[in-house]
Amino acid sequence: MNLLMKIWQQNNLVKWLIYLAVVYILFLIKEAFAILLWALFAIMLYFIIFAKNLVQTSTYYEKQ
Repeated sequence: MNLLMKIWQQNNLVKWLIYLAVVYILFLIKEAFAILLWALFAIMLYFIIFAKNLVQTSTYYEKQ
């Protein structure tokens, strides 16, 4: 809380720089999260496409 009060007492230039830095960090986190979601979607799509082969494999008892 004291940190917020110290920031609030700064001039407008410092406030804007801190604000832009926080927005930039949040943007980077969002980009990393979007890349992670894209990779998970690609893996899920891979398993959906090849699920036919995974599900329709014959079991041990069907092979005999």
